[in-house]
Amino acid sequence: MRAHLLLIVGLLLCFTAHEASAAAQCGNGLQEESEACDDGNTIAGDGCSPSCQCESAPCSFTANPQVNLVSVISRMRPGATLTLAAGRYSGSGSCGWNMQGGNGGVGNASVVDRRPITVRSGDPSAPAVLIDCEAFGPVVSGIVNGPTYLRLVGIHFTNAQRRGGQGGALLRAEGGSRIDIDSCKVTDCGSDGEGGAIFASDSDLDISGSHFEYLRSESSGGGLALVDRSRATLTRSTFTHCSAGNHGGAVFVSNASSSVMDRMIFSYNEAASQGGAILAGESSKTLRHAY
Repeated sequence: MRAHLLLIVGLLLCFTAHEASAAAQCGNGLQEESEACDDGNTIAGDGCSPSCQCESAPCSFTANPQVNLVSVISRMRPGATLTLAAGRYSGSGSCGWNMQGGNGGVGNASVVDRRPITVRSGDPSAPAVLIDCEAFGPVVSGIVNGPTYLRLVGIHFTNAQRRGGQGGALLRAEGGSRIDIDSCKVTDCGSDGEGGAIFASDSDLDISGSHFEYLRSESSGGGLALVDRSRATLTRSTFTHCSAGNHGGAVFVSNASSSVMDRMIFSYNEAASQGGAILAGESSKTLRHAY
């Protein structure tokens, strides 16, 4: 009898220790399987509860530079918003994102949720969020695939690289996805494929109020490459000191893609072949307004 009591007590102690250990994981900035969010603290009222559950639907919370962005962003669903506190986010835990598909984790691929996944600065008018990949790899390591909708607002991305013959050191969008980039800055990034910073294939892209500088592609499109019926609107943005090993020092538009450019500035861009700033292929269309 005494042995049975000791066994029960021991099991209870182990269970309690396990529960305490599991609870202690919340707030460490690494979002784990049982957590709906993890903002790096256990404070109530900031969008992510002390037990790492979302305090609103869709989930919307703020994280600090100590959070592991890769783990947090990989679990974000359509409609969710992650607001980043001012500071420098760097290293392997900050770059290498993988985005969820557009069915929002509902378990039914025929149900498409087109609400955006938003990653933003707390104050886009005065961006103070720096994501430094430290040449670890691209910001988004996988492909932003349709019908995923990603919004980036008020963030400075730097030192991202994509290798292996692919483009898009910031991101690679394919298959009907949608990307909005607002009030962002992208610097010192490159790839050995088309699109030093962004590669879009059969996708929609909207860039406004953003700055692209010192970007490079060993192929075409030092800053941006649009192919395979992609559609882009570029407004009030700047491409400067971008370079391509082939065509389109800043922007390359090809394969029946189209772009509208309004109030843009292109300066000090260069390409080894055609289109020091912009090259639009014969089957593509680029409409330029005031610069």
